[in-house]
Amino acid sequence: AVVETPEGARFMAQVVDCEPEEVVPGLDLDLQFRRIRREGHGGILCYGHKAVPARS
Repeated sequence: AVVETPEGARFMAQVVDCEPEEVVPGLDLDLQFRRIRREGHGGILCYGHKAVPARS
């Protein structure tokens, strides 16, 4: 999804911890630093930001 910060910056992010139909324009999101993937037999872990619905 394209995520926009309150300051107006936009970037692509995976939205996790919710159903796809819950992802709608205007949904408040928080960013969390999480594992993105594991690569190869050596198990190199790649981390990055994922968007999660904000808690009320």
